[in-house]
Amino acid sequence: MTSSSAPAAFDFSAMDAAYRPPNYLRAPFREYLYSFDKGVYWLRTPAATGKTMFVRGLNAKRLGKDQKTTEGIDSNIATGMRAVAVHLRSGVCATPRQFVEALNAAFDAEFNLDEAERPKTAASIRYGDLTEARADLLAWLQRLRDVAAEKGATRLLLAIDGLEQIPAGSAAEEGYTIIDLLPGVSEIPANFILLLTSRPADAWVPELFEQAALKFGGGHGFMVRDITLNDDTYEKMLRLYFWDTVRPMFRSRALAHLEQLLENKARLATDKDARMANDVTFRDTLKSDWKKLTNKHPRYSMNQLPVGDLKQTLDEIDKLWADTMDRADRRFAYVSLILTNVAGGSLALDSVSALPKGEAMLASFEAPPAQ
Repeated sequence: MTSSSAPAAFDFSAMDAAYRPPNYLRAPFREYLYSFDKGVYWLRTPAATGKTMFVRGLNAKRLGKDQKTTEGIDSNIATGMRAVAVHLRSGVCATPRQFVEALNAAFDAEFNLDEAERPKTAASIRYGDLTEARADLLAWLQRLRDVAAEKGATRLLLAIDGLEQIPAGSAAEEGYTIIDLLPGVSEIPANFILLLTSRPADAWVPELFEQAALKFGGGHGFMVRDITLNDDTYEKMLRLYFWDTVRPMFRSRALAHLEQLLENKARLATDKDARMANDVTFRDTLKSDWKKLTNKHPRYSMNQLPVGDLKQTLDEIDKLWADTMDRADRRFAYVSLILTNVAGGSLALDSVSALPKGEAMLASFEAPPAQ
């Protein structure tokens, strides 16, 4: 049997280091939290679109700037709420007993419970009978919520990431699945949020999706959010992530080109280019850079930023965006992998278009992302 330390098998260090808030997922969830004090929120999106990163942002920790203390990656989503997460994976955390053990360990770690405190949160589930097991789990969740409240939390959030990862045979050990064990919407304790993430129905074992849909399919406090690869909000998020990741690199390249022009006393191009408005931060920082450059080269002090001389940089930006979206199959995890390597200098711009497409590209990198 897999022990409660099983989730440590997932190495999220690379994902945490490169974390960017997936706002297209965060913003709707914040609205939900403003509307409901308790309930079930079921997020369904295709593979590699940021679900696990979203969950990591809610509960993961990393070293602060002082490299001594820890801080939440992005936990400021609801005042006073604390979050724990269990990542389901076939063969590692997929049975009811594995789930309970993983949640127990995650809760104790989140609240930094010492040896004297841990007996209070220890799970005691009568797994031999589903009715008894469900009653025990519900009572235990209420106890965890109460302990969280003693630690100052106004609400407790339990995120279960990768619900579709429950395999077809997962009921063999106990005679029932994690879905059977979990409380329904009407049974959720006060001040308790259950966040479920999964892929769409076509990625599930059909009978398990039907079971989950029946279990969580309605009632006060229930909300389901389905997102596709073609959603406008999703593409906007990808564009923002793109610019946030590669802007420093392209700014540096553009600045070096402009400086060379001034040092060579070149005649500047006065053409305009509407693409400069694609990212206002990029445009404005270059304007500021240009002003500093002309202070060093007074003969150009009356010249505005020579946008026409940045055509090659803008062309490279357009090509990188198109190549990345194509090779990544519009999936956030793969977009992130490509851009992180481009920005870090380990992947050349002209090599992006030669990458294998979609999941097949993972072998091209030393540390593929968790999905």
